[in-house]
Amino acid sequence: PENAPLPLETAIPDITRNISPYDGCSVLLTPGCYAIYYYISTIVKKNDFIRLTPVLNDCAQTIYTGYAEAAKRKETLTISRYFIIELSTASTLYFAWDSSADTSEINMSLSIEKLGRQFSE
Repeated sequence: PENAPLPLETAIPDITRNISPYDGCSVLLTPGCYAIYYYISTIVKKNDFIRLTPVLNDCAQTIYTGYAEAAKRKETLTISRYFIIELSTASTLYFAWDSSADTSEINMSLSIEKLGRQFSE
């Protein structure tokens, strides 16, 4: 759909339970530092745009938003972002999808890794 949280599927479960599925569209992260990488691609039918925004605890993290706009029809749009976040409390993470296309078939790769760094107070 044009605007919705993207569904997330677990390919490799986290046996440490620091990163666990929360519902079909979000994950629960324990306190600590995380490296997050996402890659998304889609083919648009016309001069459309796509935008992906990470959302932590229902607060959009616009500094990590990815955006792409098509200059022509049937163009492949891709977004790739890497960022590190530090969480002081357990937090939910999901990705808000926004597009000017009515429907899109999306390919997405997401990697979340808890870093061995301790939270600084």
